[in-house]
Amino acid sequence: MTPRAPSAGVAAEERPEQPELTSGEWAERSPEPAAVLVLGASAGGVQALCEVVRALPARLDAAVFAVLHLSPYGRSAMPAILSRCGPLTAVHPADGEAIRPGCIYVAPPDLHMLVEPGIVRLSRAASENGFRPSVDVLFRSAARSYGARVVAVVLTGNLDDGTAGLAVVKRHGGVAVVQDPAEADYPGMPASAVRNVDIDYVLPLGEIPGVLVDLCDRLAAEAVPAVAAVAVAGSAGAAAGTAAAAGAGAAARAGAGGDPGAAGAAGNPGHAGGDGGAAVMKELLERGADREAGARPSGFTCPLCGGSLWHNEEGHYEHFRCRTGHAFSPESLFALQSKSTEAALWEALRALEENAALSGRLARQTRGGPHAADQERFRMRQRAAELHAEELRRILMRPDGLSGGA
Repeated sequence: MTPRAPSAGVAAEERPEQPELTSGEWAERSPEPAAVLVLGASAGGVQALCEVVRALPARLDAAVFAVLHLSPYGRSAMPAILSRCGPLTAVHPADGEAIRPGCIYVAPPDLHMLVEPGIVRLSRAASENGFRPSVDVLFRSAARSYGARVVAVVLTGNLDDGTAGLAVVKRHGGVAVVQDPAEADYPGMPASAVRNVDIDYVLPLGEIPGVLVDLCDRLAAEAVPAVAAVAVAGSAGAAAGTAAAAGAGAAARAGAGGDPGAAGAAGNPGHAGGDGGAAVMKELLERGADREAGARPSGFTCPLCGGSLWHNEEGHYEHFRCRTGHAFSPESLFALQSKSTEAALWEALRALEENAALSGRLARQTRGGPHAADQERFRMRQRAAELHAEELRRILMRPDGLSGGA
């Protein structure tokens, strides 16, 4: 498939000649990577991630971050798998670990991975789209920390994790790359991204690594004139981040008790649309206050905690978040609503069957003597409960289930 024409921010244009840097030279001259690559995948993602990292060069001008949806109940072998697949070393980072160019950071099971300026953060904050780690959390934090230096990639997977985060990457000037849904093993995540975000490149999996390397080279070349200023900017940014953290922390604490939209706006001054500052994102996320400004009641409840969901719209695309911090894109919300509906029906079936059993026991205890009328009443209750339970069981056993094929 022919790549989509890149947006203006990534289109090739004439630039003055600048010295080319290898990733090793970049690392010596700057503590920061030239580019930040963030990758998200779900079903089918092990093979897809391996194919991408296999073709990346050993001296890559970027730090690479990957989120793959895996079971939270065991250890992950992904760092070992990715390290064997290509020349770059993959690790599960520790909270607060420094970011190094040429390293792949893989989100550990059951922990969100966030990118803050110069460091990786880990968090057990509320799940997003039903997952922890969430692709949206990684993409959103990288965009806020590194802006136009971010290249975000959505690979194979079901539902729509990554779509909302990809929109934030684009809003901050980053580049959006998506695996062609037509060739993805599971097209849900790539197709959602293509439908709802202005994607720069829609590519077969085999062509993605070459584009990533080209984008990293371009970002390294653009960054050369600013290398000398990195240390100064970093010091100033750290001071500003400390002050912002104090203000945002207070806003988060105040906002946690009120309107989710108001908390996002108050906690994140200086970011259009209420986007959270990078240095305080972990605190906001863990307090359930990492929200966009202007959120409105949606009329829906959170399928995980039962709280009210507030929603924002970006174009025609909606995003939902509850007071405690659970967040959902539309298809993920639908899937979890279907799951909670099925759970409620199983509970109702259990309650009806217990009611029928109890009515039968009471009917047996009142058999004969002066309690004959009570016995008939309990028998009628038993028959009614058994009838309703059978109807519910037929609904639950239908082949199409409650998910509509999702």
